[in-house]
Amino acid sequence: DLKAAVDNVAADAKRKAEEEAKRKALMQTDFIQKYLVLEWELRFKFKHKFTEAEIQKLIDEEIRPAADVGNASAQCFLSKCYMFGRGVTKDQAEAVKWCRKAAEGGNLDAQVDLGIIYQGDYGVTKDEAEAKEWLMKAAEQEYARAQYYVGELYAGWSPEAMKWYRKAAEQGYVDAQYELGEAYYYSYGVKEDYVEAVKWYRMAAEQGRVDANL
Repeated sequence: DLKAAVDNVAADAKRKAEEEAKRKALMQTDFIQKYLVLEWELRFKFKHKFTEAEIQKLIDEEIRPAADVGNASAQCFLSKCYMFGRGVTKDQAEAVKWCRKAAEGGNLDAQVDLGIIYQGDYGVTKDEAEAKEWLMKAAEQEYARAQYYVGELYAGWSPEAMKWYRKAAEQGYVDAQYELGEAYYYSYGVKEDYVEAVKWYRMAAEQGRVDANL
């Protein structure tokens, strides 16, 4: 009857509204920041505050649903899980697939990861031009991690390498701070300057870089 039809339409509209609200919530969540400790575990390969069961549950209930609707941070996160075999079976092809989706969606961390992947040893053909393109894309958006890896593209401590190391170091990127300390201490690409060397070594040491301790 008419009432039943109206009720069905209303119920369907409510369901669609709830699904859209859930999709928007998934899209708006920054999973890298939400689970930053786990992201560090994945990136630096140390174990293990999180059990495999906990990570698998997180992937199934939050990460994959968000990745499937286009959340770039979730796609980046899922890529790392596949790359290192945490919560899922290790699968480089899946890792690269999700990393590319995230990078194309504008996730800066994924753009850096994809640049590193194209430098070799991650299941894709080495492509230095592609690697540089993705690293530069993130570096030009003032992303310190990308700036450091752009510096690494250049031989030694060349002026171009030093330019990018300095950009990253000034934003607090610890590895870049250490590289500047090395450069000033050993006169790599710059004039020897122990005061500058100590300054950058100390900054790196204060962030936990053990070999920067003088």
